[in-house]
Amino acid sequence: MVADTFSSTLGFLIMGTGNDNNSWGTNCNASIFPVFEDAIANVATFANTSGTVDLSGSPPPAAASQARFWQLKFTGSLSGNLTVKVPNLTKEWFINNACTLNGNSLLMQTPTGATTTIPTGWWRVWCDGSNGINIWPEGSSQIQMPAASAAAPSYSSLQETNSGIYRNTTQDWRFSVAGVDIIRVTGAGAGAPNLLDILSGKSLAFNGVIFDPGAVVPSGTEADYAGIFAPTGWYFAEGSAKSRTTDSPLFNALTTTGTGNTHTSTTLDNLSADFRGLGLEGAFVEGTGIQLGTTIISINGGVGSSFTLSQATLSTVSGLTFRVLPYGQGDGSTTFNIPDRRGVVVAGRDNMGGTARNLLTLAQTQGILGTKLNALGGEQGHTPSTAELVSHTHTDSGHAHTITPMQTGQVQTGAGANVYFATGGTTNTSTNSAIITAIGGSVAHNNVQPTGISNRIIKR
Repeated sequence: MVADTFSSTLGFLIMGTGNDNNSWGTNCNASIFPVFEDAIANVATFANTSGTVDLSGSPPPAAASQARFWQLKFTGSLSGNLTVKVPNLTKEWFINNACTLNGNSLLMQTPTGATTTIPTGWWRVWCDGSNGINIWPEGSSQIQMPAASAAAPSYSSLQETNSGIYRNTTQDWRFSVAGVDIIRVTGAGAGAPNLLDILSGKSLAFNGVIFDPGAVVPSGTEADYAGIFAPTGWYFAEGSAKSRTTDSPLFNALTTTGTGNTHTSTTLDNLSADFRGLGLEGAFVEGTGIQLGTTIISINGGVGSSFTLSQATLSTVSGLTFRVLPYGQGDGSTTFNIPDRRGVVVAGRDNMGGTARNLLTLAQTQGILGTKLNALGGEQGHTPSTAELVSHTHTDSGHAHTITPMQTGQVQTGAGANVYFATGGTTNTSTNSAIITAIGGSVAHNNVQPTGISNRIIKR
């Protein structure tokens, strides 16, 4: 006879050979106690990389369930989805998905039921006997997880285990992506209280449009600025050339595009849009075959009409895409110019909205056309011309000269015209013309209104 022994996990008695001459001892050792031990304490480990692990064959009462184990552990580096099939019986497992997913999934189902995704980590999973596979803590009333880290957040995605939400410290919650904290939200009890803080990326968007988090204003906005240096995200509006790539938001704000046809002439026609009333007369225009430095002389009508250009195009192109640059085209390919506001006061374009107010016209503003973007005019000082003087008349209606009687033959002297000789004692009277002497110094008068000086900045 062989001495009885005890099982290694639960320690139940295993009968030794010869200690029980009937088959009951063998059945207990082979088909009863080991099944109990598997269901209560043992682990079945699988290292499959894809396909199916079928544990649903010969279910009870035909035989002991292949899915009888307390814990199912999966460790493969998946090359495709891995599906675990279990019998449609009421049964519970602890499942450890320790697979390297590689973008794939570990799935569980009954032979005729739908699949349920098993996330990585430890999960309590059960079959309800009606082809339903349930997973906990998913579906519980409240999921409570310990504090974690950006690289392994408490609540993560099956496909991105290093992205999700986690508690960092007291009242400090973080959202991380690819192991990096992106957003922090804190409460009153946090070390840095009451914040919605963008920690990484440093950009904020509304409806897909990205703004600087320090100043949510559109590119191209101008403002007075009393600071010494231009703030982050802004330039001084001093007319310099900027990169069309680096400053593409500003480039797109200060320019516009359209399509039309060229004919190796100064006409660009079949315009795709109505460019009238936008202040683009005099603006630079660029496109295939359009010479560097070409400007718009006139805009002749709306959609489908034409531009008159300052010089002929070099080619004939139908459906040409062109760009209009009111403030300067830089080198014509990689740079563009921003507005130059040095030493000038900025006025609203006279025909904004399409209707001119006629308060800034060439006739009254020393050559500035108030309907044209980037127009410049006015004078610091001005010397009036004769034509600019108020109309007036200089007159002399005449005046009398009285001559005192003198000795005969004595000559009356004087600077006036019409000098008379006195021939007796009679008083003589005559009329003399007047000489009007010019006055004034022809010095220019000051045209500058009371003015304070500040910097002018433009949003990048």
